[in-house]
Amino acid sequence: VVSLTIKTALPNLEITDWDAIGLAQGGFAALGQTTQLYVNVENSGLVDARDVEVVVIKPVEDAPDIIVGTLTQDVPMGETTTFTIDIDPVDDIGSISYKLQINSTADQLENDPDDEIFKINYQPEVSTEANSWLGVIVAIIIAGIIGLFWKFSGRRSQAF
Repeated sequence: VVSLTIKTALPNLEITDWDAIGLAQGGFAALGQTTQLYVNVENSGLVDARDVEVVVIKPVEDAPDIIVGTLTQDVPMGETTTFTIDIDPVDDIGSISYKLQINSTADQLENDPDDEIFKINYQPEVSTEANSWLGVIVAIIIAGIIGLFWKFSGRRSQAF
């Protein structure tokens, strides 16, 4: 009698990196605008992972969590796939913690992928109008000072 162990090849998924477009240093984003999130999912398994869904969840106290973004793609074996997910606009100033979660709707997985938690600080968008007018005002002041020097430079009397 020969004992034979058969193991099924399954995808092995992991979130390796994430980043958001438009975030300033320190993780700040503008209020009222959609934030684009880039999530890299690596498949180190021996088979392709089909219908892999990356979900962005906003945890809420004393209520069900809210899904604010999701995308489904295939992740080929031995490769990393980038998911580009739009996060719904936020209208309140402050920090929000989000959770990234991998769901595989088509296949079983070799592992149970870890959730990633990240924080985005939402602030009002910086006005650019004041910056444009600042240059004009400075130019007028400098022109005024040059004009005053030119006007009063011809009225000096010489000692000799």
